[in-house]
Amino acid sequence: MSKVLTDKPVEGSNVTFGFTFKNNAGTAIIPDTARWTLTDKNRAIINNRRHVSATPAIPTVVTLSGLDLACSEVGSLADRLILVEGTSGGLPVVEEFSFQVKCSTIYPITTTTTTTV
Repeated sequence: MSKVLTDKPVEGSNVTFGFTFKNNAGTAIIPDTARWTLTDKNRAIINNRRHVSATPAIPTVVTLSGLDLACSEVGSLADRLILVEGTSGGLPVVEEFSFQVKCSTIYPITTTTTTTV
């Protein structure tokens, strides 16, 4: 089950999500490796965003823009999934997040939103 991100970026905008990896005790950690994948609700890869390297940090940042936030229907909501993967001490850390893109009638719109999960 995906964790839901409440931000709904507008098509053509920019959005930055910050993801914090945690160990079993719930303490924030910097992973050894980090990468992410962007898909639609049917798990089709969006904009060739499969296994994109991310800089391990607290938080690990993912910025989406342009075709990452493109929609096929005007005025609807497009479902997206971000799979965030990393390793820590040789062990895998994987989490999936869902969010919706507000499909606009005007393209592009330039706004920036930041969410830390």
